[in-house]
Amino acid sequence: MAYATGTDLVERFDWEVVSQLASDERVELTKGEVVNLPALVTALDDASGRIESALIHGGRYTPAELDGLTGNSLSHLKRITCTLAMVGLLRRRPGVYADLLQLLTADAEEYLKMISTGVDVFNLTPEIDAGVIEDGGNRQFQEIQTIKTRQSISDNITGHLYGFRDDSYNGRYR
Repeated sequence: MAYATGTDLVERFDWEVVSQLASDERVELTKGEVVNLPALVTALDDASGRIESALIHGGRYTPAELDGLTGNSLSHLKRITCTLAMVGLLRRRPGVYADLLQLLTADAEEYLKMISTGVDVFNLTPEIDAGVIEDGGNRQFQEIQTIKTRQSISDNITGHLYGFRDDSYNGRYR
């Protein structure tokens, strides 16, 4: 399921440009006809797939979490989806609107990069709390990590004071 509709796309971009890019019939269409063109629906589905791929990478979000977005976060998701869809539509007509294609491609790739690295969190609590490790009350993991950290610090300090341990003999101590 796409994260935006044809109506969302024509609200964010010039519907006549969208009509030229999505229609293969070369006939004049109304705004209402443009939103249901097969090429436009496919572009929105493709864009949604790219978004899911970026979001799921690293376990950041699930599609169910995105389906539950509201308000500004939902609007932002629709913007990203529509931008990616427009890039797909512009690529159907190479050479047409080349400057717009270049601009939107840069925006789309930046959106995907931000999302996949967690910069843009869509105001979801699980992503905000992603740095907290829940282990069901088992402190063993934390204790092991603390021990490893202490050993690392200790080895580093003593290594600088007394030299680092080396398993190879280099002939200095005879």
